[in-house]
Order: sequence, then structure tokens, then C-alpha cells
Amino acid sequence: MGFCIAHEAVADALRKVQIPFGVSSIAQAAGVASLDPVVEAEAFARCELLVGERNRVLAGLRTAGFAPSESEANFIWLRLGERTADFAVACEAVGLAVRPFVGEGVRVSIGLPEANDRFLATAVTWLGSRA
Repeated sequence: MGFCIAHEAVADALRKVQIPFGVSSIAQAAGVASLDPVVEAEAFARCELLVGERNRVLAGLRTAGFAPSESEANFIWLRLGERTADFAVACEAVGLAVRPFVGEGVRVSIGLPEANDRFLATAVTWLGSRA
């Protein structure tokens, strides 16, 4: 999120290539609010929690025998190939939503510790049932 102060001709050129509806007014308000030191501290604390949880989930998956890709995002990628749909069904059966890309793998969003614990338990059980 950002803004531009420019000569009118430059601003007109930028408008021609900008993404329509790139940042909503709600997102802009959130961005402005995040400049408040208290809100900023909360945002950093949430980021730290997310990074810690992502690292914990990655380590748990590796320990179980999966080979997740490295991640710097709020999600991880599990390459499962032809087993992708089966894994997604197993997750759905216990109320977990993953984003399957059939024949390739699943994208798993990192959530709160309790949800991540449920995901890890489901993944370990699923992998064990395939052994």
C-alpha cells in the first residue's frame, strides 16, 4: 500500500497501468490505523506468532516424513502428486480446509496453534495409514 505525489502527466501515466480496485478503502483504513504504535506492536506480535507456528508446522511435517517446501509466507506447500485429492478429503473429513491442486499438492494456511495441531495430527494419521 502506498501513495504517489507526482506531476499530472506522470500521475495520468500511472493510472493507465494501476490495478483496478487494488486496495480497498477498508484496507487503506487498516493501513493508516497500523501506523499507531499500539496497533503496530500487535501486528508485529501476530507476525511473530505466525512465523513461529509456520516453523513448528514445517518441522512437524518433516519429522513425520513429509517434505514440505520452504516458506516465508502464511502458508506452506506440500507436494503430494497423485495423493493430493486423497489428502484433501482426509483434511475435509475432520473440518480442515486445504487448497488442493489435484495431481500436484496442497496449499495449507497457517492458523492458530490449536488448528495447526489438528492439521499436524491429521497429516500424521493420513501418512501412517498409507504406510
